[in-house]
Amino acid sequence: MNPVIRRTQPTTLTATRAGVQVGRWRWEALDGSTAVMLEFDCLEESVELDLAKAAVECFRIEGYRYVQLPIPEGVRSPVHLEAAGFRDLTTLLELSRANSDPPVHRSCVVRLEPIAALSDSELGCLWQETLIGTLDCPELNDCLGPTGLPAGFADPRSAHSTTSFAAEINDAWVGLIIGEIAPSLATSAILYLGVTPSCRRIGTATALLAHLLASSEVVGTRAATITVDVRNLPALRLYQRHGFRSCGSYRAWAWINSSPT
Repeated sequence: MNPVIRRTQPTTLTATRAGVQVGRWRWEALDGSTAVMLEFDCLEESVELDLAKAAVECFRIEGYRYVQLPIPEGVRSPVHLEAAGFRDLTTLLELSRANSDPPVHRSCVVRLEPIAALSDSELGCLWQETLIGTLDCPELNDCLGPTGLPAGFADPRSAHSTTSFAAEINDAWVGLIIGEIAPSLATSAILYLGVTPSCRRIGTATALLAHLLASSEVVGTRAATITVDVRNLPALRLYQRHGFRSCGSYRAWAWINSSPT
């Protein structure tokens, strides 16, 4: 018996069979054109493709142009996502301290400060400027929350104050890196790295990367990870140049409307 799929809430699809729920998709609209998946729960593998196709139809009706789907551990078959039109857009890179040398950046005078040194308006403006011309999920560039942060991204100054830094050149904030150290202290995750267009390719990103890695090494982390949009070739080259290697796994998929209305 095929499952019955209903839109039980404006942003929720529920699949049932014989009155029993066997799957549910739930997403959050970030604005009128983008959304992010919050829940992808299926008790049966066969239900995943039906839910994915039904969700894509909802996305088209709503006029979304981009929907991001972080892959939870419980996903049974990402092949079904691909069949429904989702694309694997990110790759997970890892740096092992045992097999790497510290990054060496070019000569540029960069002052690095903890992110707490920035005011709300400074952080919001800096984030917006680092998104200009970025190749890392550019579809989300317009999705900024009320404080100037990308929607769905927590204020990094509260949870990541010891592993997040801003770069300053000639009295202007020009770069931002946000890191998170795992509770086990074994791994530091780089959540975001961005530089304003005028200060790219002069060593700003490398200076930020080196500072974060050095700071996390103080507490004993043995590895670092970052997820990168596979379309962002400059970023991939930057990390690979400093010892990061692909883990061969995916972390997030996305649906992109190729013919938005």
